[in-house]
Amino acid sequence: MKAQYTQPWLLSTLKSHNGNILDVKLNSNEKYLDSYKEGGQNSENQEKCHKEKARKNFTRARTKKSRHSSALKNAHKCNPSNKGENEISHQPKYMNNKLLSPLQIYRKLKVDESELYHRLYSYILSKEEQRRNGFPVNLPDDSGRLIITNGFPLPFKKDVVDPTERTCCRCRAKFYITTDGEYQANEECVYHFGKKQSSFDGGVKQVSYSCCGGQLAAYGCNKSRFHVSVQNHDTVDGFLKTKLKNKGKKMGHYGIYALDCEMCFTLKGLEVTKVSVVGVDGLTVYDSLVLPENPIIDYNTRFSGITANDMLNVHTTLTDVRAVLLKMFNSKTILVGHGLDNDLKALKLIHETVIDTSILFPHYYGLPFKRSLKSLIKSYLKRTIQENGFGHDSVEDARACMELVLWKAIKDWQA
Repeated sequence: MKAQYTQPWLLSTLKSHNGNILDVKLNSNEKYLDSYKEGGQNSENQEKCHKEKARKNFTRARTKKSRHSSALKNAHKCNPSNKGENEISHQPKYMNNKLLSPLQIYRKLKVDESELYHRLYSYILSKEEQRRNGFPVNLPDDSGRLIITNGFPLPFKKDVVDPTERTCCRCRAKFYITTDGEYQANEECVYHFGKKQSSFDGGVKQVSYSCCGGQLAAYGCNKSRFHVSVQNHDTVDGFLKTKLKNKGKKMGHYGIYALDCEMCFTLKGLEVTKVSVVGVDGLTVYDSLVLPENPIIDYNTRFSGITANDMLNVHTTLTDVRAVLLKMFNSKTILVGHGLDNDLKALKLIHETVIDTSILFPHYYGLPFKRSLKSLIKSYLKRTIQENGFGHDSVEDARACMELVLWKAIKDWQA
């Protein structure tokens, strides 16, 4: 209902407003935020207030951070990317005033991309390192055969008695996927999604789960209708290898990109549902949702950030994505990522010019232990990522990987 407010505090606050007030918005301190004139019409006084407010905001916004934000926007306008179906546009976000985005670090290097490419080449994993860390690589005998060490197990190994049997990666229960693709299990999945963490109470070591604080023997704090398996039990057939092209010779380099994928659980295991690629300047080059080949049984939203609504009307397949990536990447293109072996296996791509931040920044205890991307960013760049309660952001993770590599490059060159 329209009402005429005559309280002195209100009249003194709304000095420039005459007539009836339809609505008034107050913040927690009861300070005036905005108002609407009767009938929704703007008066001359209202326009004057808006102009004065805009002028003040513009003056306050002239800080170093805002100037750099404008530079990023202008850079994006100068290099627009074609957005295809299901593609999402992301730009660098500032977590705090001290954040150095990949674009800033790249400028701080004061080298062109060609020189940076050759300097980063020293961080490339050797073929033996790739094999030891589970990357899909070709055998050295040039037979064209593929080898994946510690990768997806093949269904015809001697120790596999029943090829339909699966072990749930969350609760370790047995379940079955028949040859017809039918799911069979005796009970629902009850599990802890958190990691095991150690603490000492009176000199006694206690191990608990980070999700609920429960002890190792505690009943799971989460439930799911389906058991899930991380590993894809298909054969290694269907892998494609990036090819050497002459395009990079003209530029003096073959490109530097960072890649990250988000995955959901399907009847066949983990499958890609989102792929993001960023350039060395931190700007998004490619970002697309992907429709898995098999039915999704768990969106893994807590970690993937993917929901059922996100996948509505998604028709881009893994074949479509690989066609784009194979056109974008050269076999000599430097590809940066964290746990990049998992992304390449899920994409079924063989690319041997890679920098993996989980290996570039080794764990204190050495292999097979590896530090998380979140831990590395907090330790070296002094900020946090993956704080969103709705899951990870593949664009943010890819950009974080590029930041780490450029940060290390600066430190090594200074040394």
